[in-house]
Amino acid sequence: MYAAQPVLEWAYNRKAYGLARKPGFDDQVCGPAIPWAWKALKAACIVWLAFPLLCFAVTPCPSSGFAHTPGWVYILLCACSCYLMWLEVHVRQFTLIPQVLKVAKLIGFKMLGIELSFLTWFCVKGVQSFLAHMDIGTTGMFVAKTLIADVCHHDAAVGVTSLWSWTLRNSSIGRMVSQGSFSALVALGWALMSLQVLYALVFAVPLKARRPDGSETEVHFRLVVERDYLIEYETCADPTVDAGQIVQTLADVNRMATVTSELFPYLTALAKESSLDLVAALGSEIK
Repeated sequence: MYAAQPVLEWAYNRKAYGLARKPGFDDQVCGPAIPWAWKALKAACIVWLAFPLLCFAVTPCPSSGFAHTPGWVYILLCACSCYLMWLEVHVRQFTLIPQVLKVAKLIGFKMLGIELSFLTWFCVKGVQSFLAHMDIGTTGMFVAKTLIADVCHHDAAVGVTSLWSWTLRNSSIGRMVSQGSFSALVALGWALMSLQVLYALVFAVPLKARRPDGSETEVHFRLVVERDYLIEYETCADPTVDAGQIVQTLADVNRMATVTSELFPYLTALAKESSLDLVAALGSEIK
């Protein structure tokens, strides 16, 4: 139920929904989303690495102005972004369930304080996700264009170099960044995106899995139907994480707005629920 109305069936996994309604199963139903999230990260890395090389190879030196990438490259990027959105849909089918149950069961998700219908929320966040996926490729395309400007040595490259040198001379932090070329700075910014992959490897790769009694078990991402078979994972950065935390880490790196946008309200609802449970437990002990 979303805002007291049935959620469209294609938006969630029905079996996971039945399990999520059990106490303590909230984030445990997100396990099957983890392989989809990893697949999305691999696809995003291919886009991130391939598009600068592709654009550099197929973009000719311009006679004047900046380089223009062939139109079919943008079509290819749109296709890649659609594939990333398709993977995101599979992740969201599991993560949406606990978020709706905790945050939007009676009142829908909000944006700028305005309550949204499910379809409106999905469209808005879907567009946001699509543009974020496109940005992975367009960043690489911009890197390629700046490098082409350096290689071709035409007037536009000279103009950019002169403007960048003037900016550094007149900037308070110019000495800190030295006199590097503009294209080198752009390429550095693109290369630093690799830190996001490192973040995912450190925080989202399960090394071990444990059951509630502390015994080790195989690392898997299947749905479990009994409380005794619920598992928590150990990663390089955290000895105890659940499936929901791993999925949110990967979704954050993958720029999945339909998955991450309601994380803060969801965590706030969980904190309130835990506080109420604690107060109730203390009250019963006092009595």
